[in-house]
Amino acid sequence: MRLPARADGPPRELVLELPATHGAVRQARAVVRSFARTDGVASDEVDRIALVLTELLGNAVDHGGGGAAMTTGDLDGDVRMRFRLELEAQGWILEVSDDGLGGVTPHPKAAPAAEFDPASLLEMSEEEVAAALEAKLHQAEEHLVPDVEDERGRGFFLVREMVDELEVVEREDAPGRTVRVARLYGVD
Repeated sequence: MRLPARADGPPRELVLELPATHGAVRQARAVVRSFARTDGVASDEVDRIALVLTELLGNAVDHGGGGAAMTTGDLDGDVRMRFRLELEAQGWILEVSDDGLGGVTPHPKAAPAAEFDPASLLEMSEEEVAAALEAKLHQAEEHLVPDVEDERGRGFFLVREMVDELEVVEREDAPGRTVRVARLYGVD
């Protein structure tokens, strides 16, 4: 993920490593807002960056080893999270990494992983295959949008909607994941 070179000079970059706590998320949000404003980023884009950062760091705290800790006293050891924000003339890139063990806890309402045997399609008529595929597609679509009645589970959906690119990769240097997002200004 790379934006074109900054027209008015090199990109500005902010890199921070923090304890994996919700208190640190609040501090990071304030630092990022100040950093982006100083760089001349429009206020609506500053809000977007802050929201995306808050959601991704919050996920790192809740699912990436922080155990939903509010303060460092709540942590089980020295669990860290880190982020890198790069501001370019055309947009921004944000990377958030956690110390999690790489396991994914599915949302309680997520569709269960169903066993699928491709050979079973050979025993079905064309109409049965079409109906089965339609049912699978409908089931998948139901789980792309979070349940509005649920108290949680909308953050990653919002992040996906607010950026132009998103990728989640396993960290190569240690246990955990890195989420990388990119946004080009003026693309909605």
